[in-house]
Amino acid sequence: YAYRMGQAKKKHKTIKDPLGRRLVDEFAQNLRAARTSQHLTQDRLGYMLNTRYSRISDFERSKADPRLSHIAELARALDISPGELVDLCAFHPRDYPLPPPERGKSVTKGRGYCHMKPRMAGENAAAEGPWS
Repeated sequence: YAYRMGQAKKKHKTIKDPLGRRLVDEFAQNLRAARTSQHLTQDRLGYMLNTRYSRISDFERSKADPRLSHIAELARALDISPGELVDLCAFHPRDYPLPPPERGKSVTKGRGYCHMKPRMAGENAAAEGPWS
């Protein structure tokens, strides 16, 4: 499937936020435990959700970042509470501080700050100054 019609295999994004990483890792462990406790294969669970087994595998190996809708669908298929897959109250952001930004990388990723010079308006723009 990966190279069908000349498409390269998608590269998985690395979650850099330590709290996000911890939540995804906990979700992965809990999903695998819930699935195996019910004697389901990844293929069978994927079939129940109308998706490929590789998607389940990606979730269980922390290679995919699940949306809340994915968590709800998985919980429904496994007949468990979504909280059994990921407990959002178990971790506090202050316990998982963000790493410093990489050198040369913009914290805002090009959004949020305007690096343009202020416009000059009118004939006497030089005399009035930039903020007149």
